[in-house]
Amino acid sequence: MATSILTGGGIVEFAAALFGTDDDPMDPVIKRDGLVHGLLHAADSMAQVRVNYNPILAGASEGQDSFETIETPASTSDFLLVGGTPFGPWPLTIRANGAPYKLRVRFAGAVASTVATATFRVVIFPLIRISTSDITLAVDSTFEATTSSATVDWISGTSQGTVGSSTLITVTARQAQSWTREVEVFNAVSSPAAGVSIEQVRVMAYVFAKTTDVTKLPRMHALHIEEYIGT
Repeated sequence: MATSILTGGGIVEFAAALFGTDDDPMDPVIKRDGLVHGLLHAADSMAQVRVNYNPILAGASEGQDSFETIETPASTSDFLLVGGTPFGPWPLTIRANGAPYKLRVRFAGAVASTVATATFRVVIFPLIRISTSDITLAVDSTFEATTSSATVDWISGTSQGTVGSSTLITVTARQAQSWTREVEVFNAVSSPAAGVSIEQVRVMAYVFAKTTDVTKLPRMHALHIEEYIGT
């Protein structure tokens, strides 16, 4: 769970009218909600880098510091798993309203030749299930980026659902509820075995790719995912 009890979109903000004039006393509830819970949201987010695969980007080319698809595609329409993935698992931080924090994503890649175009998909799957048919679903827990460059660089993209964010992956409250499982944990440092169960939404980040020329493979060079407190 998030450490802030508030369910808003992130840092807590209030209308200026709530604070009165300069010489008015500060309401303790407003002060608590505006400062304490805002800081709690910020602390949750900035401490949670979930994926940080980022070898040296500068000067990387061809197969240097990169992963290609595990297999050679038989068709230009085939999304295949990229080597080195998946990343995880990790537990999503869940707000009090059941919705997870969003995930900010940055992806760097290239294609083996400029005569081809590579399409990458970063997909958030629950730990308990992965379905290849879900790779092409129009949902915001899938992020797509495309490049026709043989030069390694960060690639712009967009999530595939109705939100269509250029930087964020969204797991909905409904998805999180269906992905929730009980996990056994230690209830004390000195415990010889797991003694209690808690509910967690454990996920993994998979990277798939396809290419317009099956002889020119896509290459993943970096992936960074962190929890994000904003709307």
